[in-house]
Amino acid sequence: MKKPLLFWILLASQTLAGDVLGVDISNPLKLLAVGDRSDNIIDVIDLDKGKVAHRFETAFFPNRLIIAPYAPILMYTNTEHRLAVFYNLVTRQEIKRVELPLTPRHVVLDTTGSLVGISDSTNGGFVLLSMYAQRIVFSLPDFPPTTDVLFDPNEVDNL
Repeated sequence: MKKPLLFWILLASQTLAGDVLGVDISNPLKLLAVGDRSDNIIDVIDLDKGKVAHRFETAFFPNRLIIAPYAPILMYTNTEHRLAVFYNLVTRQEIKRVELPLTPRHVVLDTTGSLVGISDSTNGGFVLLSMYAQRIVFSLPDFPPTTDVLFDPNEVDNL
């Protein structure tokens, strides 16, 4: 008697999870990432289907989100812990945490989709972070406090 009940529970759970877990989220150009306003959750929405394709339960609150347009990489920042956290969208796993030398209050992706500029409008500082290498490639700790930083990745040496 227990075997049929277990079978139906497993079948139901796989059917319900199939819509979320079975969807390919490796093509960033067809995705939208949305952070929850109160919980440590990032929903990845399939733009073609208009519904949640995957839900990441994160270790830290996601203050800012970026998806690399030409690689299956999602990054979020956390201001409280001064972190950038990276996820591989193919494996759906966290791949790296980078401690930042500033509080990441403002985040912008460059035109190539490979570099992220991070600034702090309260205490100042600027960091250029590689989406692909998941590391800091350039830092200006004495940069004045600002909300907006635009940069040309072709003008940054030693990348």
